Amino acid sequence: MRIFLSALLAGALLAGPFDARAAAAIAPAASAEREALNLKVFEAVWGRADRSYYDPAKVGAAWDEAYSSFRPQAAAAADEDGLYRVLNAMLATLDDAHAYATSPTQKRRFDSRMTARPLIGVTVGRVGEATVVEDVRPDSPAAEAGVEIGWRVETADGAPYRIGRDLTAGVPIRVGFRDAAGAARELEITPRVLQPLPEREVKRDLSGAAVIRFDSFDRGASAWLFEQVAALPPGTPVVVDLRRNRGGLIVEVQAALSCFLAPGRTVLESRTRRGREGEHRVRGGCAVTDAPLAVLVGPRSRSGAEVFAAAVQEAGRGRVVGERTAGMVLASITTRLPDGGEFSLSELDLETSSGRRLEKVGVEPDVQAATTLDDRKAGRDPALDAALKLVAPQSLASAAATTASGVMPNSR
Repeated sequence: MRIFLSALLAGALLAGPFDARAAAAIAPAASAEREALNLKVFEAVWGRADRSYYDPAKVGAAWDEAYSSFRPQAAAAADEDGLYRVLNAMLATLDDAHAYATSPTQKRRFDSRMTARPLIGVTVGRVGEATVVEDVRPDSPAAEAGVEIGWRVETADGAPYRIGRDLTAGVPIRVGFRDAAGAARELEITPRVLQPLPEREVKRDLSGAAVIRFDSFDRGASAWLFEQVAALPPGTPVVVDLRRNRGGLIVEVQAALSCFLAPGRTVLESRTRRGREGEHRVRGGCAVTDAPLAVLVGPRSRSGAEVFAAAVQEAGRGRVVGERTAGMVLASITTRLPDGGEFSLSELDLETSSGRRLEKVGVEPDVQAATTLDDRKAGRDPALDAALKLVAPQSLASAAATTASGVMPNSR
């Protein structure tokens, strides 16, 4: 059994967060066969939540009412997309980002995220109710079309924007944006096959510090981190950048922490709906470094990333820098559905070693520092600068003085 600390699904049109609350109007069922499959999937989702959801208060009478309300809609869904919109609208009543159903098509799309595929090259995120461009790949069709960071995304081919659309290389789409001045802009953008951007990287700053970024705690993340830490010269200051980290496997979080905390230290205590389940401790595997450490977080730091930051903070091992994290900290278990889709459900409630419950609260940084969309557009990163000042203040001052004198220090 794999226990996840993850709360994100990737989209296909413009990579961004899955909107589980958006339920579309449901067309009549295409066939009796489709209806039977719909109901089989619906019963699997509703029944498992009824039996195993960590909070029994949320699956009492209200969950019975959800059954009566959503079952007919699920039965009537004409296709996979319609069915999963109903399922996720029902699961949204739990108010839990870890409770979601992934259709077979969405699962294939997410599994292929690290392969070359047709894209327009834009990453989006939620700002309030708006969907906002957070990144534009320089080598992408979107960059060539003039899309800018900070624009809102509103439509695709004349329909309200939604994530979950497959793109075809060479077939243009019309995307409706609203720019920074509030003006509507509809641009025709032709997708092309792009290689995936790396989810893990290490950069050596001019200060001498190592900036280690990884965007999930998926399988293999801790082994990769072990290698990066072992390759650093002794005493190298480290900034762990988790600002885009979506979480992942709880065992990977426990192992990754062994690069900075002593094995055996309690990280989390978990409880099922029946009571205390157990403790989750730092696992071994990494050569522990005692060099200066900062953990960089923000609103997109979710779940396992929040646990990692909280563990470092509570141990007094380093400083947490940035903005408050997402507050999505429950442990979910993912199971397969009858049609090949998947269902993630929170079966464990979690508290940190000091008794903090981070769900709906998040981790408050020791040092507040924000990198705004305007900063990113201008190529600035004040939050990273703040973290580097904490771990390598003298080296930073030396690097700045050397640069000002016209001589650039060596960097890797």
